[in-house]
Amino acid sequence: MKLRTRALFVLSVLFLAACVGWAGMRAYVESEVRTGLDGLRPGLDVTFSGLTFDLFPRGVVLTGLTARTPEGPVLRAERARIEEFDLEHSTPHFVRAAFSGLTVENPVWGQEVPPCAADVDYRYDPQARELTVRRLTLVLPEGFEADLSGRFGNVDLERLPDGQYFASSLAGLELRYRDRSLLERVLRRVAAQFRVSEAALRTRAALWLAARETQARSRGNEAAASALEALGRFARTPGELTVTLAPAEPVPLLYLIADGNLPEMLVLLNARIEAR
Repeated sequence: MKLRTRALFVLSVLFLAACVGWAGMRAYVESEVRTGLDGLRPGLDVTFSGLTFDLFPRGVVLTGLTARTPEGPVLRAERARIEEFDLEHSTPHFVRAAFSGLTVENPVWGQEVPPCAADVDYRYDPQARELTVRRLTLVLPEGFEADLSGRFGNVDLERLPDGQYFASSLAGLELRYRDRSLLERVLRRVAAQFRVSEAALRTRAALWLAARETQARSRGNEAAASALEALGRFARTPGELTVTLAPAEPVPLLYLIADGNLPEMLVLLNARIEAR
């Protein structure tokens, strides 16, 4: 066998072996992913139509992803790029993933959220019962952009999807929000529901916030008054909003839901709000 022919033969064998190895690895990964998804919470059905690798940076790409529960909303994503995903627990203790073409359909309401993009990165420490949201980003074209991070204590992650979050506490949170048209759409829908004009509804919201601001200033809560003034400006002209909550001690979520005193709540949360 001539040297050139021999070299081509060796290269062909190596290429074939690489293809077989790659196909075998892909089949193994796909099998592991399907097995892991089948082991998620009872009643949660997660399927996908395709799987590929994304090596730079490392990740698995799923296409045609669908997640549904018997009576809950249906989530669909055209593409999901997963860098980290806990398949050992029925409720994953860590996830780092990006979704595109993400839609949410609620069969009860008969509504569907338009396609959006989302990035998720969180970690759960079962010993400390602490949930750290490193990043949760939602982008709805022509609607809004939101980027959230935060820390939550006394969290039972296994019961969280069932609504058992009232015992949890907020240790810190930062939200950056840019409105494009979402608030205007919400205002229009609420106004139609209550049969009032959008201008009247906007005026009521502005007056309510102004009253809370006056209340805060009368009690010497300048930080809360400043936050409320920023909220009022944002309500009048929605644009960019930054909310930072840094309480001295974790605040139970149940307390935040039950307490209707907004100025005092802002003080308790050590809130700083900026509107642009």
